[in-house]
Amino acid sequence: MNKKLTQKDFDDFKESIEDLIKLYKESRLSKMENAEESEEERLARLRRFGQELRKDIDEAGKFVKIKEEQGRKSKLTPQEKAYILIIKEYLGLSNRETAELASLLNLTKEEISYKTVERLYSDPDVFVILYNLLLKIVGGLKVDAVMDGLFPSSDQAL
Repeated sequence: MNKKLTQKDFDDFKESIEDLIKLYKESRLSKMENAEESEEERLARLRRFGQELRKDIDEAGKFVKIKEEQGRKSKLTPQEKAYILIIKEYLGLSNRETAELASLLNLTKEEISYKTVERLYSDPDVFVILYNLLLKIVGGLKVDAVMDGLFPSSDQAL
């Protein structure tokens, strides 16, 4: 039962391991080439998403009237605010990360703080734009429900 390891056994083992490593490297390179193609496609899709989103937000915010309120005037337009909020949620960023990346990603022309990002959630102009976007998206769909998620008539069973 105790078989001794001979030089020939070792050489065979080494050769088979080298073959496996070679196969692994070849398959890894082909996966990397495929990943590069899919990465280019993802990048192109992300660019289209950003362009279409800006266009849709501009259209949704076309009729938003900014009411003059007390305090400092906002540096950002309602469209920029909505765009920042959507991108923040899409990328899963925190308020601080969004504020830091806003200039880098050309989300705004102005520097913003994390508090500005935090206040976007309660901004009525942003709400109206997001609501208009929702109406545009859902506009062509037939939805048999009301806003609270219940059925339209109470006599239907759940």
